[in-house]
Amino acid sequence: MELYINGHKAEIKKEQELNISLQNNSFGNFNYIFFNYIDNIKLFKTPQNKKIFDLLGVIGNNSFAGQTKHDVFLREKNINIKGFGKIIRSTDEYYEFVIYFGGVDFYKLLKDKTLQDLDLSEYDHFRYPDSIIDSFQNKNTDGYITH
Repeated sequence: MELYINGHKAEIKKEQELNISLQNNSFGNFNYIFFNYIDNIKLFKTPQNKKIFDLLGVIGNNSFAGQTKHDVFLREKNINIKGFGKIIRSTDEYYEFVIYFGGVDFYKLLKDKTLQDLDLSEYDHFRYPDSIIDSFQNKNTDGYITH
């Protein structure tokens, strides 16, 4: 397993188990958005991990890493996950880290909008039998799928 935080390779135990929670959101209502996440990642306070988090937890340090959103890239076998992460707890031994992924930026872009609030007029098209048949071969559809 490889974990990159803010472009730097973090040191993580190979036997670290990942608790992946996948969420299903409704496109009709953006009032309640749930992100996919991986929690309970323990990043032991090795010199490399301390460097990534600007020495968070070292006496006399004023690091803001605990309040910062960190860019994250995780590779596990053939699975690549890109998202952001946050430190949720810091102990004497490790940083407890959570990764959020899967549509995070999409939902942030929409914020408190509903589908009725979005201007989708550039995607308007007419549904005729010929356009449906043409869409099967992607002819004359300008990228629209009309079926």
